Amino acid sequence: MRSISLSIIPATLVILFADLALAAQWRFDCGKADSPVAEGYSRLRSDDSYDASRKYGWVSGDARSVDFGDHENRTVLNGDAVQSVGDLAFRADVPNGIYRVRLTLGDLTKALGSVDVYVNDKLVGEHVAAWTPGSYRGFDQGPAGWWVTVRATVEVTSGVVRITMKKNQSFYDEQLAEQKTWETPFARWYHRKPVRTEPPYSFINYPFAGNSVMSIEILPHEPGPVTGDSDHLKLVDEIDSPALKDAIEKYNQQDLAGAVEAVNRVNEPEAQVAKAVVSLWLCGRLEVEKERTMVPEAARILRRYVPRHPEETQLGEILSDTEVFLKGWKIHTQRGLPETNHFIENNKAIGWWWTIQKDSPLYWKTRLHIGRAGHMLTPYFPCIGTVGEIFRHLEKKFPDNRFVKYRLHGPGIFHRDVPGDFGDWEPCGDGTDFYDWVMVDYEAKTKGAPPWVQSLYPAYAWLVDLSEWWIKFRQTPDGGVGGGTGDDVEIVGLYGYMGYTSRGVSELCVRGTHNLVDGVWHSGAVDRERGFCKPMADAEHSAEWTGNTLGMMVQIDYGNPTWIERSMKTAVLMRDLWTGINDQERRQFKANFFGATQIGSGDRANDSWINYRAVRPAHAVLWYNQNPTIGELFVEMAENWLAAAMSTDRGKPKGVIPSQVSWPDVTLGGTNSPNWWTASHSRGTVNYDFIHQQYKEYIHQLLITGYQQTGDAKFLEPIELEYDLAVQHGFAPNPLETPRGRRGPQIGPGAGRPGSEKWVAANLQGVEKWFEAKRMLEGRKGKIAPIRTKEEIIAQANHVNFNLKNRWPIMTTEAGPTDRVAFHGIVDPFCIYTGGGMGGPLLRAAVTYENTTKDFAAAVMAADSQGLRILYYSLADDTCKIGIVPWELESGGTYDLRLGIDQNDDDRTDAVVDEQSFVFPQPGSVVYVNVEPRTAYIIEIEQTQRGRKPGVAPDPGISAADIDYDNGKLLVQVHNVGSLPVESVAVEAYAGDPDDGGTLIGKAVIESIEAPNDLKPRIQTASIDWSLPKSGCDVHVLIDPNDTIKNEITTFNNQAHALLPKKEKPKPRQLIKPEEMINAGGRGRRR
Repeated sequence: MRSISLSIIPATLVILFADLALAAQWRFDCGKADSPVAEGYSRLRSDDSYDASRKYGWVSGDARSVDFGDHENRTVLNGDAVQSVGDLAFRADVPNGIYRVRLTLGDLTKALGSVDVYVNDKLVGEHVAAWTPGSYRGFDQGPAGWWVTVRATVEVTSGVVRITMKKNQSFYDEQLAEQKTWETPFARWYHRKPVRTEPPYSFINYPFAGNSVMSIEILPHEPGPVTGDSDHLKLVDEIDSPALKDAIEKYNQQDLAGAVEAVNRVNEPEAQVAKAVVSLWLCGRLEVEKERTMVPEAARILRRYVPRHPEETQLGEILSDTEVFLKGWKIHTQRGLPETNHFIENNKAIGWWWTIQKDSPLYWKTRLHIGRAGHMLTPYFPCIGTVGEIFRHLEKKFPDNRFVKYRLHGPGIFHRDVPGDFGDWEPCGDGTDFYDWVMVDYEAKTKGAPPWVQSLYPAYAWLVDLSEWWIKFRQTPDGGVGGGTGDDVEIVGLYGYMGYTSRGVSELCVRGTHNLVDGVWHSGAVDRERGFCKPMADAEHSAEWTGNTLGMMVQIDYGNPTWIERSMKTAVLMRDLWTGINDQERRQFKANFFGATQIGSGDRANDSWINYRAVRPAHAVLWYNQNPTIGELFVEMAENWLAAAMSTDRGKPKGVIPSQVSWPDVTLGGTNSPNWWTASHSRGTVNYDFIHQQYKEYIHQLLITGYQQTGDAKFLEPIELEYDLAVQHGFAPNPLETPRGRRGPQIGPGAGRPGSEKWVAANLQGVEKWFEAKRMLEGRKGKIAPIRTKEEIIAQANHVNFNLKNRWPIMTTEAGPTDRVAFHGIVDPFCIYTGGGMGGPLLRAAVTYENTTKDFAAAVMAADSQGLRILYYSLADDTCKIGIVPWELESGGTYDLRLGIDQNDDDRTDAVVDEQSFVFPQPGSVVYVNVEPRTAYIIEIEQTQRGRKPGVAPDPGISAADIDYDNGKLLVQVHNVGSLPVESVAVEAYAGDPDDGGTLIGKAVIESIEAPNDLKPRIQTASIDWSLPKSGCDVHVLIDPNDTIKNEITTFNNQAHALLPKKEKPKPRQLIKPEEMINAGGRGRRR
């Protein structure tokens, strides 16, 4: 019996027993004569030929000793080896008996493959390969050096153990020849060019590259207390434990849930080792998802027992496999922590897990996690290549496993857009555990509601749930969610805008977004002094870090000086580094590669549409405060793009916006381009051809900004001319139809000659932007124009619902890189609820809400600067006093609001229940109405008196970050984030919330704060004498508490609170290397 009781045994007896146990063991560390030898092993050199007196040695093969040099995973045992270019054999003379033979093959400098291993002429390892993933996302493509251990039990009857390694490349050659007759299966993925065009398309082993032996072990075989395989176990030792016997019996009956319950009842000390072994066999089964708790517990038991019993070879192997499993699991589950990379960590985990062989209790579960981690490298459907083969192999034994079924029969396999269809995956758990797959049945809640509500509400609610899942289960203390900063910034908008839609629905989304964006800023990747990522890279990727985050925070955390001043740094880079005055005396970007301190040159010297992703934060500041310096910069850049669009150089049709222009000579098409529609694509460049029309919305926004800043209609002329060209050639857009993504390039005879007007018209994207521009020019004529129909709402919402239902696992527990979580159209519910769309800081919103609860549906049917028309339906249990929060109405205007009931879903008001008139003081001001449950409302807001256009104004503001304490003084930094100076700013500080019993700490007055129109922050500090209690204090600060400052931009930033003393921030994330940025973030990188 094997007990883990801690009885005290005299040290001399322990040594004696250990010597007796180890006397009949042969352990050889293969390598060079001068290399270290692993403890407990004997040195085995390449020239140690068999000698009868020594009783061991090489008997065939042209062997040589090698050292592998430095390697991250080098140990004494694997750092060198004995190698042979051909077959290799080893002999040891041993007493007759049953032995366990362990042969570790490997090379840390290259992968090995196609090796057959024989022990006493019995094949014990067929087509052995030693490798680990060596490419960024290629899994088995480009393998790196590693090792693998072949294990076998052999009965010796002739006094000899002979181990032979032979080349056998027949399987590899046959499979390669077969696959050469195939069309690449990778053409089924979305890439224009398949990621693999030549075989092998899946793992078929590797060509023979010689033999390389790291170690040889021949040990008397000592079975463990429990033996068996994944289907049947046998209790070898006589152990008096009813629960243990019950667990084994239930295991053999395939009652695995019962076996888990029984093994957890095993309490006898003498049964603990056997309990650990049974637990590991249970965890190896795919039906049992207990490995996160049961495997570590089994490891703890075996770690206490095995070192004291080295003669128990099977238990030693089981413990070794368990440690490898846990090592891979830790790497895999911590792949999103700071100083890690999602792809690299999954590669490491795969490498460790691949060493676990078929005789291990954990083999099948390890294969499952290899498949999961491999799919995360390229998370596309259908599941093909090596990953697909792994899951098909698993399906033969575990056809009902949820992970297997989802990978083989999930999204991309069955596209059944049927209400209630959840794809081929089964709900699991209640949502409290990371690995649960649960979607709340929001559709049931909409029974009896109008059809548009039945489609739209579940889409919105599920997106809130999805966003909260990521914050709950994936966000780390530094704010990251597991994909690395470059990818996390591509999903953060989902969380932010779901929290922004209605205040109070998800504080978790709002807080999580704040933490992620702040974490990006404090990461080592962003130059905080200059406000942009440090390494120079192509604009698509270098701009994501701040371009996807800061402007959004200006919008959703309205008035917070932190985001405004960080975003203002972008304008400084625009002015001083990234742009200059070209040969035509206009301002333009100097290159489409740049960073915080560098700008590209050569064939990168192009002003491309994507460049304007980088300046979104500056544009958000302009939107917020009309900073005149920033406004002038945008107008100057718009002038250059207007001139490029109106130019007919190189045969470009007038008004067509070229995809890029060169610096400084403004060549249409870019530096060294062969024509105006084709860019140069020399090595190391990321230039853009006109035909793909990527990122054009940035230039539309720039031209519209030029018009908004100057009132000059010339800036909208290219938008009109492109629309006219599309109409002329039969490509007129529908004003009420939102395009479902970009069309693919239109080529061939029917599309016209490349560069011709017909060809251009066939390939133009975004021409529907003219409808918006025309409304700006002409103003309102009659009733407010609709921007969508109910049919479109239903279609878009159903598209989102279908994708969420089918993709939920791959968007949560099975997610790969975070920039692959979203799908096209995922933002549509936000746009419908808010009347927003692409543009502005990231997305724009005409209106948001508050006090709605999560259970509501809203659809903005029409929106402009003079009015709104909203459909609203509450699914809450009680009457709600909801807030309508407009963002794009003219400030200072007078408006009438009418709340009516639509009783028969015909878009007509049947009964008016509320009418009110109000002056709209500033963006973000709230108008309240009462709504009853399950009633369809139409909310109409119509201007009766014009307001003012956005203009310069003062804006004193504070945030929690501005409140601090030092040496007997409460310090409050007050910012001016407006565009006019502010005078006499009163400051009041309270211990606790002044609206809930807080007591006054003190007052101060700041005489004046200049406006930051030179792009330098303007901050003054108020100091109040005070002693901070030892227990800390929640300090609330009010500025301008009596509303004496007139016409400030917003009052939302006039109050903040902070818990003092403050805690330290987590350490910054690791700086991603410049060469990794191009390949590690965004949709345009190489695959």
